Amino acid sequence: GGMGKKAMKREQRRAAALEAEGKNADEEGEGVGQVLGQALSKLPFVEDKKEKSAIKLLEEGTWACIFLLVGWEIYINTPFFDRAAPMAPVVFQDSK
Repeated sequence: GGMGKKAMKREQRRAAALEAEGKNADEEGEGVGQVLGQALSKLPFVEDKKEKSAIKLLEEGTWACIFLLVGWEIYINTPFFDRAAPMAPVVFQDSK
C-alpha cells in the first residue's frame, strides 16, 4: 500500500492550512490556538511539563508530519518497498 502524490499534497496543504490558522489565532489573541491548547491539556497523556503553547505544538506536529512524509517518499522509492499493484503500462511511446 502507499500514499500517492495527491494524498501527500493534500496532507501538506492541510498542514499548511493548520499552521496558517494557528498563526492567525496567535495574532487575534483568544482563538483556535488557545482552544486547541485547552482541549489538549484535558487529555491524560499530554503532560504540562513546560507549558507548550498550542502554536508550538502545532508547529512541531507539522514538522513531524513533513519528516514522516519525506521518509515515506524515500522508503517507497527504495527496493525494500514491494508494490502490490502491477506497474502501469506505458501508453505513449515514441513510434519512429
